[in-house]
Amino acid sequence: MAGQGALERKVVGVRTLPHLPLLYRSGVLVVLALLAALPALAAGGNPCLECHEDQAVALSVTPHRSVATESSAFCTACHGDGTQHLASADAAAIRGPSKLRQWSPDERSAACLNCHQQSTPQWGVAEHRNEVSCWECHEGQALHWQPTRQALSPAPAAGADRSGWTTCTRCHPEVRNEFRLEYHHPVEEGQVRCVDCHQVHGAQPQAQAAEAATALCVRCHQEQSGPFLFEHPVITEDGCVACHRPHGSWNRDLLTSTGQGICISCHLQSNFPGVGQTPHDFRLSGGARCWDCHSDVHGSNTTPDFNPRGRR
Repeated sequence: MAGQGALERKVVGVRTLPHLPLLYRSGVLVVLALLAALPALAAGGNPCLECHEDQAVALSVTPHRSVATESSAFCTACHGDGTQHLASADAAAIRGPSKLRQWSPDERSAACLNCHQQSTPQWGVAEHRNEVSCWECHEGQALHWQPTRQALSPAPAAGADRSGWTTCTRCHPEVRNEFRLEYHHPVEEGQVRCVDCHQVHGAQPQAQAAEAATALCVRCHQEQSGPFLFEHPVITEDGCVACHRPHGSWNRDLLTSTGQGICISCHLQSNFPGVGQTPHDFRLSGGARCWDCHSDVHGSNTTPDFNPRGRR
């Protein structure tokens, strides 16, 4: 048998036993091999990979390749204590794929948090926690077994889906459609990542104050960050999303509306086209746009009406 030579090498000194054929016929050698691996389980190293060579190959191209080799903790986090399995070779003595497929999202994530709690301390308040687990997003990168597939599948090529585009849009197709509009943030192109704005492992900032959501935008758009002597109230009250669609838009600059509509949505009054105490009918009827004069729409250090040239 092709596997006999490999099995012999795993048991120290087994070739020196004169009654080796008898051991093979009786099946005792299998027990010896498993018992020989027990000290490694306690002293370090991963005895699981001694027999599960196909899993070792799958793990060799994942970020877990080192920890899986150094310790059995990677295996036991999901499959449970392997001591009885090592002694009996009974597959029912551990959690196999069929049992793991029945785990809830909380149970799946709990297995990962045995090691990753420190790096993801806010997972308990994350919006994703009740609907998806770590496995749904990280299966190709980290696991040797694909929870959505029957067979083992190698990890994706290095650098694949760096932006999170494929992973995130599997569950968020409506967002994928927004990014297909003419003007959009270049996420699919790989220049911006979903996680640059969205905290997938913790609480979402945009669900908090407008200033927290705006802080996300000005990390990249620093020219609009201020501080300004004269702030545009809509930014401090509602944030950037009052005028911009963050994923994509049919209008340039990701604006929510085109023409005068975006300004009039806030600055409409009963005497329109008067704005404030100044008649604007001549200007607006002549085809002028609000920002032709009020160009400092994000804030100004010169005039409270955001008109740097002071035209009236």
